[in-house]
Amino acid sequence: MAAIDPDPRIESLRKVALVDYLLHIGGMVFTFGTLTLIALVLNYMKRGEARGTWVGSHIDYMIKFWWRWLFWMIGLGLAVGVIGLLTFGLAFIVFGWVLVIPSIIFVIRMVLGLLKLNDGKSIEP
Repeated sequence: MAAIDPDPRIESLRKVALVDYLLHIGGMVFTFGTLTLIALVLNYMKRGEARGTWVGSHIDYMIKFWWRWLFWMIGLGLAVGVIGLLTFGLAFIVFGWVLVIPSIIFVIRMVLGLLKLNDGKSIEP
C-alpha cells in the first residue's frame, strides 16, 4: 500500500505519475508505443510542478527512458533496414525481432518504476 502523503499537491502528482506509468505500459503493450506519446506530453506538462519532489524523480525517469527507447528503436531500425537492403530482405526475417527487445526492456523498467511509486519511494535514473 502506498504511503499517503499529507500534502495534497504531492498526492495529486502521484496520481498523475500513476496514470503516466499505466499509459506507458499499456501503450507499449497494446499500441507499440503510440499511446506513450500521451504519457510523454503529460510528463512534460507536470515536470515543472513536480520538480524537487520525490514524484518528480519518477516523471524525469519516464521522460529520460522514453527518449532512450526512441533512440534505440531508431538506431536498431536503421541497422536492420540497411542490412535488410544489403541482403535483399533476408535481414528483415532474421533480425526483425531485435526491434522488440527495447520495448520489452521499456515495459520492465516502467513496471519497476510503478512499483517504486506505489511504495512512495523516489527512483534513481
